[in-house]
Amino acid sequence: MKILKLLDRHFEEVACSILLVILVGLLGWQVFTRFVLNFSNAWNEEICRFTFIWMVYLGVSLGVKRREHIRIMVFLKLIPRKLHRGIYYIAEIGWLGFCLVVFFLSIDMMKTMFAFKYYSAALQWNMAYIYLIIPFSMLLTSYRIIQCLYLDWKGGSAAAGEGA
Repeated sequence: MKILKLLDRHFEEVACSILLVILVGLLGWQVFTRFVLNFSNAWNEEICRFTFIWMVYLGVSLGVKRREHIRIMVFLKLIPRKLHRGIYYIAEIGWLGFCLVVFFLSIDMMKTMFAFKYYSAALQWNMAYIYLIIPFSMLLTSYRIIQCLYLDWKGGSAAAGEGA
């Protein structure tokens, strides 16, 4: 149970931090080899690209968990304050719906990618494994949205109602 609580609290932060360290280290190595040793590694660029993609998709879930996603606040200023809470829940449910649609569509995409293999140019990795981040992150983001909605409902306060 303790491990699940640690994962719930810190999974995205730890994963994004590790990916960022890998990305910065590989980019630093690439700069060094290109400008000091006068050669470049194609594999390094591919790993940097894949690392960045994974970091961005996990960052979406982290943004939801921390409630730091961009929201259209101008719209909230135009409507009466008593409607903020309802608009917040409608927007969050819409965001949840979007994530679930992308999740289910990405499952079909993954089936196709595993059936018809496509390999990366330099590393010859099966790209299906790289693209697994899409269904994983959409499912994780959906979980985080539901978690935030539950906490707001239970706590009696919505982020939009408090000016987020």
